[in-house]
Amino acid sequence: MDYSPYYPSILYLYFGTLAAFFVGFGLLIYGEIYLIQQIKEFKSLLSVLFFVVLFAAIVSVSLLSVDYFKDIPNVIRNNYIVATGTAEGNDSAGQEPDARGFRFKPGVGEEFYIRIPSYPQVYHGDRFEVIYLPHTGVGAIIQKLEGEELP
Repeated sequence: MDYSPYYPSILYLYFGTLAAFFVGFGLLIYGEIYLIQQIKEFKSLLSVLFFVVLFAAIVSVSLLSVDYFKDIPNVIRNNYIVATGTAEGNDSAGQEPDARGFRFKPGVGEEFYIRIPSYPQVYHGDRFEVIYLPHTGVGAIIQKLEGEELP
């Protein structure tokens, strides 16, 4: 089966999130440079505290983006995983954001969080066939196998 119609929506969400990490990282670096200048001028305890908090935030953003860097080879080679499984928990009823996510259980003992751009409501127990990137869980619904029909 040709899955290429699903690639643009997956890539849009993947690169949008990756760009947000880069922008956030850049803003944190800029804030850290500014605070270092403040520390040199005022030597206040408050500036040192802000410096420590910003440094911790930079480390956190770096650690969160590791999975996105692991998926770059998969994006380049169009190496997506296609799986059939069940939605577990996190019903999306009433949510309005462009990208939503839910826990997906493709088999016994396997479960991960999958993020899908703009999809219909997903309820606990619905069965889907999905395509996704292995490290980040960014994907798209190919078809709904059990549950209410997709629009």
